[in-house]
Amino acid sequence: MKKKSKDLTIKKPSAMIQTTANGLTVLQRKFINIMIHIAQKTGDKSLYYIDIVDLKKMCRISTVGNDEIISLLKDLQDIKIEYNIFEKDKDKWGRRSLIGDVEIEINKQKNNSFLEFEIPVKMKNKILNPTMYAPLDIYLIAGFKSTYTIILYEFLRDYLTAPKVKYLTIIQFRKIMSLSDDKYKDFKYLKRDVLDKAVSEINRKSDLETNYTLAKKGRKYIGIQFFVSKKEINEYPIEIIPDEIIEVLPEKYQTTPILNLISKILRKEDVDINMIRSNIKYSIRNAKSNFIAYLKQSLDEDYAQQEREEKEKISILMHKKEIEKLKELRNEEEKKRLGEELYNSLKEEELLKYEEEIKLKLNSQKVSPQFINKIIIKSGIIERLLSEKEAKQAGTQEDLF
Repeated sequence: MKKKSKDLTIKKPSAMIQTTANGLTVLQRKFINIMIHIAQKTGDKSLYYIDIVDLKKMCRISTVGNDEIISLLKDLQDIKIEYNIFEKDKDKWGRRSLIGDVEIEINKQKNNSFLEFEIPVKMKNKILNPTMYAPLDIYLIAGFKSTYTIILYEFLRDYLTAPKVKYLTIIQFRKIMSLSDDKYKDFKYLKRDVLDKAVSEINRKSDLETNYTLAKKGRKYIGIQFFVSKKEINEYPIEIIPDEIIEVLPEKYQTTPILNLISKILRKEDVDINMIRSNIKYSIRNAKSNFIAYLKQSLDEDYAQQEREEKEKISILMHKKEIEKLKELRNEEEKKRLGEELYNSLKEEELLKYEEEIKLKLNSQKVSPQFINKIIIKSGIIERLLSEKEAKQAGTQEDLF
């Protein structure tokens, strides 16, 4: 990724951090942060745009398809989010939807596609003019695998400069984690699968160090007190080398010298993570001995550039096909809508005339009467109306010349 981490910092309103919303996925939480980033970067707009390719890079989800992205965002439209649940922000927030209309806009000339989305006015005002907020590195957060890690990290980041982190009852902890009443009812599973996993991922992958103590009443756990501090680390320490790099580096090569080498490359200006990944793969295949020396040379001279460019050409071709597919689907939807509109605009006598014509046509084609019904007739009328409209438009265009 060519954007530096510091360019992807948002001012996320505290009230948007202290929320509850059942059903939000990891990707949806990442999308929310990216939408905040776009809004804060471009200002007050009626509609916002982001290139689908850039969206995937910022979310660190290069393998997720466009259809899945659209599906997740459409689901997000229907989810109501309860904001400011601990009333840290003195303004009242209540319960609202985060986004309005969402669709894909295709740019055929540039062979790319953009996500177009709308932020409701009241929500947009809060995002653009936050009274209380936490600065969040959304690229760092995009590296988290668990939705619980994202929630806890943002909560802790919100209290990083406060005298102490807010004490949470178990009920409050469950609420901010958006857990339904029937999920992780047994505390030992809540601790193992939610609390400890989130704390572990934060400590391994983020700029924060956190731990906690549990409050108990009798034999029952009743509350959690978190403690958090900022790590004294460089921008890309070994601990937070992106997962996209670690996943292509075999365990036997995950040694301190090799990780330090990669960490050093990551600190460079305008670093491209895909370049690092491709050269690691190239070195694994081609290094006969002294892997670290070969990898260093490969990274310095970019041995994998030609392979990467060839794959990029294939990716562009696939992207073109995907755009064409989306365009075809949109054309089909528009044709269906127009056909229904033309059909519904017919007067009664016109409708009867078309019905008779379609029946005669079907009879001439020797279609059995048992298969001729209202649906078949309506479909035939719509097809006729669309053909007539197309012919009329073609004739008009000819007249113009």
